[in-house]
Amino acid sequence: MIDSPRGNRLAAPLSSHKTGARQRAGGDGDGGTAIWKTTHVSTVTGRMTATPARQEKHTIASTLRAASIRNKALSQKPITPRKGRTPDRSSTIPAARQPISHRKSAGGASVLKKDKLEEAKIDEGTEDQPVIRLLDTGIQTNEAEILNRDLLVGDIKLLMPSAKIAKQIDKMRWEAKSKLELETKRKFASHEFDEEQHLDDLKEYMERSYVTRRAPPKKPSPNLTIYEPNLNGNVFKYMDEFFTREIPKAESITNIQDRIKRKEKELMSMFDEVDVVNVHEKSESEPEIKSLKMTLKVTKLALSSRLMVLAVQLVSNLIVTDHKPDVFRMPTPPQEYTKGPVPWLDKLVVGCLSGLRHWDGEYFLHIANNLYTYENTLAFYPLYPTIVRYLAMACQSLYVPLSLQSLTLLVAVVLNVWLFCEAANLLYQLTQRIFNDLNKSWNAALIFCFNPASIFFTATYSESSFAYASFFLMLECVRPNQQFNYLRIFASLTACILCRSNGLITLGFPLYFFVRHILLTTNAKRCQQIVKMSLSVLMPLVILHAYYFYIYRLFCLPSVKVNHPKHVKDYASERNYLLAGQGPEASPWCQYTLPFPYNYVQSNYWDVGFLRYYQWKQVPNFLLALPMLFFMHLHCCEYLWVLAIKHLPQAVGWRELLKTHKAIPFVLHGAFLTIVCALFVHVQVSTRLLASATPIFYWFAADHMPRSLAQLKLRTKAGALFVWCTTYCAFGTVLFCNNYPWT
Repeated sequence: MIDSPRGNRLAAPLSSHKTGARQRAGGDGDGGTAIWKTTHVSTVTGRMTATPARQEKHTIASTLRAASIRNKALSQKPITPRKGRTPDRSSTIPAARQPISHRKSAGGASVLKKDKLEEAKIDEGTEDQPVIRLLDTGIQTNEAEILNRDLLVGDIKLLMPSAKIAKQIDKMRWEAKSKLELETKRKFASHEFDEEQHLDDLKEYMERSYVTRRAPPKKPSPNLTIYEPNLNGNVFKYMDEFFTREIPKAESITNIQDRIKRKEKELMSMFDEVDVVNVHEKSESEPEIKSLKMTLKVTKLALSSRLMVLAVQLVSNLIVTDHKPDVFRMPTPPQEYTKGPVPWLDKLVVGCLSGLRHWDGEYFLHIANNLYTYENTLAFYPLYPTIVRYLAMACQSLYVPLSLQSLTLLVAVVLNVWLFCEAANLLYQLTQRIFNDLNKSWNAALIFCFNPASIFFTATYSESSFAYASFFLMLECVRPNQQFNYLRIFASLTACILCRSNGLITLGFPLYFFVRHILLTTNAKRCQQIVKMSLSVLMPLVILHAYYFYIYRLFCLPSVKVNHPKHVKDYASERNYLLAGQGPEASPWCQYTLPFPYNYVQSNYWDVGFLRYYQWKQVPNFLLALPMLFFMHLHCCEYLWVLAIKHLPQAVGWRELLKTHKAIPFVLHGAFLTIVCALFVHVQVSTRLLASATPIFYWFAADHMPRSLAQLKLRTKAGALFVWCTTYCAFGTVLFCNNYPWT
């Protein structure tokens, strides 16, 4: 047996563990690397030697230790070996860090030969001592080459993608994300719709099946700070009896539990009449209280705006001299018929409110006092003047000390102020129900109170009554869950049709929302709903045709003779007006297949028609109406463009489009009226017509307004809108009250 010193150093020490046991090899250098040792007995010497070990994966400790050794080796200078003699490897490598062990057999020659070859290989690598240290620890690295910058050829440049490529990448990412979202929506749209429909039906069933019981009146709560033995005596009595009762020993546990439950019921029954605060009812009352507060706030705002208009009207009417154009003026009876019981009171009313009766107001007051006596008065629909007429007659029957003419003027103004306040509240509620935005609802009501045509909502015009009827009808059509009140729809639609000629267009709102309700819901009572809605829509048309028949009877039937007052006849002969009761020969429209007088009167007396108003002399009127027409055209086109380009392609189906976009019929209605104003009617009336007929003007304007007026800046869109409304409101009031042309 040859036992060299090197072999002794590399041989593993003897261990007291059994053969094949897992031991901890190495010292502090390898972090305690675990190896498997298998011992064999040499046939020559009988000594136990260790076979080459199989090393596991490096642990965290071994890795950190190796990194420390590597840094230390790199920081040290390499050791140059002496010439002629290779340094002994055992002098540089600690014995504890020798992971290589020799395997000796009975012959021993082959093993020694292999040991010499391995020793020769190791000796060749001793030229770089740090590398030997790294190899001995089991770590191989080329970090030195990586850190050596001399091996790099040329300059290193960081190339960034161009802006066009980056933009294209962002676009492709956005398209992929949109496509994924769209596929997800389409995948689950049917399930979501079925679930929402089921929840709506369940909610409707619960609301119909819910039975409420009025709670008993509250009793004053007893003062429990002082103990009173007689208070709730029955309760304590029952409790004493329950706890002092002897329980039979043979009684089972089940019987005891039953008796406890019975006693609990008896005790709880004593508190049935106790008034307990219902948290759910309290939470339901909070929105109602908040709604009442906002109603009061909007009413105060609207009433304040009307008082401001009345004040400006009174001051301007006293300071500025009235203009006297050659237009229609209501014929007045002799002076003895216009004086009431208190003459100075008549003069006071006429002096304070005379600035509110100019232009078309004269026609409405004439119809209220004398009904339809002239053919040119047929251009004005009957609802507003008829209500004013009968309210004035009712006040006169109650012995109000005013003449009928003064009462008519006073009632017309007061009625418009009241209807304006109600219309402002309806607009606020309508905006809140559609958009659910308190800030937008308040801004819409604010702009309505100071709109560019504000004077016409106080003067003896039908703008306030038409706005009230229109907003009321729209609000009924957008009720939650489409719980239509058919009687209210019938009344409001009738008011719209009988108030203004463009009220016939509002017929589309109940039809649209009813069809939408039919398509989005399933109800067993659908036939009954169709019948009710059909009656609610057809009956106003029947009433409108009844009015047309009344007009036809007055002007077209030769057998009908009308006795007109003398001052009415004198004014007709002076102005060459056609009086009622003169037969069909004088009225060409009586010969029409459908004898409707409105189109004939507008064309004959006001020259209304397609592009008839496009004349050079009407350029000032076009400039006057330009802000409203431009604003409406711009926002309607923008809304419809975004709807067609953005929302329609992303919509899962037409059901989702109908359900989410409630403002579509309002925008279409406003866009149609804007086109009609620009092409057919007298263009200067566009401002007051659109301000009283459609709410989208206030919705579009509210989108530009800040959250508070303190944040308003004049060099913004909100500032331009503020200047436009306030200027038209102030100057329009001054000019109209002095009989100067204005919208």
